[in-house]
Amino acid sequence: MILIFDYFETLLNSRSIDFNRGLKPFWERYYQDKCCFEDMKEYGEELFKVLLSKHAEGEEYPFVEELPLFAKRFGGDKLSMDAAEEADFLMLCNDFELDPVIGKILAECDRNNIPMYVLSNSGFRAEALMEILNRFGIGKYFKKLWSSADYGKI
Repeated sequence: MILIFDYFETLLNSRSIDFNRGLKPFWERYYQDKCCFEDMKEYGEELFKVLLSKHAEGEEYPFVEELPLFAKRFGGDKLSMDAAEEADFLMLCNDFELDPVIGKILAECDRNNIPMYVLSNSGFRAEALMEILNRFGIGKYFKKLWSSADYGKI
């Protein structure tokens, strides 16, 4: 037997989601001398529409692929993020909570040597998603995590 968990709303619940909570500190750090936040926010909304159209076709791409687009549009030089930065961004966008029952279930499955994996239809790469699970203390239970962002398909 193996167990496969969905990432969002199973392992971690989002009490609220707002992309702009992540975008604002990103703008403050890299773009505030190049554009106003409203311009950055508006462009983010344009890119979100592109993402939704890709999803309608069953396609996915990682959020980090948008970084060069922001740089090109606003003249910045932030072209990449490592997994920790990507995790920071995602955690700013989401007010996550870990249901205490999940931790108990994972610990019990681990004690019983049940292999556990995670799947996610996310625009964030697996390495960043695992970073967040590690921050919540549950990443250690999983043998592997797959994210659609890494494969181009939802």
